[in-house]
Amino acid sequence: MVVSAVPPPMVDALRRVRRRRSGTRPWTCCAGRAGPCIPSGALHRVLTFGRLAADRAGARPYHRLRLQKVNRFFPSLQRAVIESEILSMNALILAAGYATRLYPLTLNKAKPLLEVAGKPIIEWVVDQLAAIPRLQSVYVVTNEKFASDFSAWTQTYRSTHDKPDFTVVNDGSTSDADKRGAIGDIHFVLRTRNIYKNDLLVVAGDNLFSEPLNDFAEFSEEHPATLGVYDVKNLDQAKKYNQLTTTSVGILTDFEEKPVDPTSTICGIALYFFTPEALHLLDLYLQEGNDPDEPGRFVQWLHKKLDVFTFPIRGLWYDIGSHETLREASVLFGNL
Repeated sequence: MVVSAVPPPMVDALRRVRRRRSGTRPWTCCAGRAGPCIPSGALHRVLTFGRLAADRAGARPYHRLRLQKVNRFFPSLQRAVIESEILSMNALILAAGYATRLYPLTLNKAKPLLEVAGKPIIEWVVDQLAAIPRLQSVYVVTNEKFASDFSAWTQTYRSTHDKPDFTVVNDGSTSDADKRGAIGDIHFVLRTRNIYKNDLLVVAGDNLFSEPLNDFAEFSEEHPATLGVYDVKNLDQAKKYNQLTTTSVGILTDFEEKPVDPTSTICGIALYFFTPEALHLLDLYLQEGNDPDEPGRFVQWLHKKLDVFTFPIRGLWYDIGSHETLREASVLFGNL
């Protein structure tokens, strides 16, 4: 929804913005005005993107703009329309890889469609996403080779589940040689489906979670970007992922992909939450010629532009990357 006029109170507030630092996060204070302060990112998106309460990039702890207050500024707008614009979010499952390390299993079947403990990996993912109350649509980005297989799976899933809505997006690649890369695929979906205006949860289609992801989504909606983190328990395992450091409140200050000598077993995983503010920076990231493949590279770049928070994932998490991990996951998740 695009609003043609900005309410005078918002304009007045913006004119009198003054910044202070809270950790590394800028906040907006409306000097001389009663009521809670609103984070600058929230005000920025009200004015720039025309979304009434914008996303909640930190606004929630400060009693984010409630619908009744928005209605006071825009009395002609219906509550239902406002709710759909402000509260909805989307999820994107990355499933466009060719999983050559799992050949021959993945020669004719996409890795997320391989079964673990009796059901496809992607079904484990979607079951945990479905617990998020404001989830509107799940986009599955895949390639030319497996697009029809994913479409068939979504139809089967919806035949026994009321939600979520699915959209399968074919990125046009036909082999490992011409793939777009994970970041390239995120950008492709954003651009072709025009979903920049809503929050977006991004998850790899080969990741398994034993617990619902609603806590992650609820935490993340308060911040411009969030990275899911998990204790892999082993420094050798950490070498396969990344090393990160944060402030005392969990804001990312350093991020290194595949460290040679990690000092921590807490690693970022392929679970991300981006508000429109962060999603629009993806354009700049690619324009600068940065790596379009590993999503962690975007996080590594993004935390220098805005605050990227971290959130520890509860329960069991597993990344399927080899025949061995596939067998291990089948045993572990089969016992849940």
